[in-house]
Amino acid sequence: MSSFVVSKEDVKNFVDAPCVSDQEGIMFVYAAPEEVLKSILPPHLTLVAPVICGYVVQIKSPNFGAPYMESVVYTVAQHGDIVGGYSLNLMLHGPGAEQGVIVGRDCCGIPKKYADEMELRRMGDQCTAKIVRHGVTLMEIDLNLTGEYNAPVAAGMIGDPEPGDVGTTCSFFHKYNLTQTEKGNCEFSDLKMVTLDMANTTQTWDKGELSIKVASSPDDPYGELEVVQPLGAAWFKNSDCLMKKTTEICELDVDATMPYLMTGRYDRSMMGHKGTYLNI
Repeated sequence: MSSFVVSKEDVKNFVDAPCVSDQEGIMFVYAAPEEVLKSILPPHLTLVAPVICGYVVQIKSPNFGAPYMESVVYTVAQHGDIVGGYSLNLMLHGPGAEQGVIVGRDCCGIPKKYADEMELRRMGDQCTAKIVRHGVTLMEIDLNLTGEYNAPVAAGMIGDPEPGDVGTTCSFFHKYNLTQTEKGNCEFSDLKMVTLDMANTTQTWDKGELSIKVASSPDDPYGELEVVQPLGAAWFKNSDCLMKKTTEICELDVDATMPYLMTGRYDRSMMGHKGTYLNI
């Protein structure tokens, strides 16, 4: 039975070594406008390559909740000697989406939102994916499993692993405090950049040619990430993906940095832009 008071053991075991096991879906990469990517990176990060990478996956066996679907769009950035992915936004959908948002956003500072709809399909060598939010199809993916990427450079961005390979990744995220003051306004404080190290084990990796479209909703500017050239994609399965550790890298100025972090986490209605939503 659940209770509003849990044991000390429950507190100790909260999100212990989070792992998203039995993961299946599409990994992709495409060339995007260099000037745009530079303009939307926080000033403490430097663009490494003018590309957008991402995935749309079903996570069948997370160890912190029910199954859910997840997508991400990120670019490759650098801070000092550290090179990693900088995620602009993740979308989640399905029974375990709430737990996925809590673990990612609260524990690791990941910019997550809820999608209205996510689809992921494979029939033979034809694969498709779709992300919908606020009535807009933000991303539409078609993947033809030809055995080759659109361009060989894709292998350097999303890899070309063999079954059984264990890959490691590093991602940049941001953590902060949010508090309502005695004046009634909400203020951000204690802003830090962190890195999240992950390890994943590949089961299958089927390469192919990518076709992709992006569009914007009023709250989700995916269309800003224009597709200059599709570079490649793969249908993959991972047996597990372990969130190994989150490490604090540096403290940051709130006023200079928060404008770059808001859109991936919050809608415009939270920033004074009134919206009306009618449900019948």
